[in-house]
Amino acid sequence: MKAAYADVKLGAISVDPKLGTPTAVITITNHSSTRSNYIVDLSITSANGKVQLDASMVAAPGLAPGHTAKRTAKFMTTKKLPAGAKLTIVGVARLAA
Repeated sequence: MKAAYADVKLGAISVDPKLGTPTAVITITNHSSTRSNYIVDLSITSANGKVQLDASMVAAPGLAPGHTAKRTAKFMTTKKLPAGAKLTIVGVARLAA
């Protein structure tokens, strides 16, 4: 499903001021020709990508062709992220709705 990866754009990692946990806005655009359900698995990793610091997922059900959905990925760690921490896509599932 490499094509589905191209449908996902990652926003910057920020910290929820109330909870002190990381969040990131994920933008999903359905470039296929059919209504689709998306599940995106995400990870925050160390700068070199070798250490996974936290994981989350977002879903966008029933996204029509050409439409875009914005979802907020919420992570659970309350530890301060190290400098250079990166948001990465672990996997994208796009299934016909």
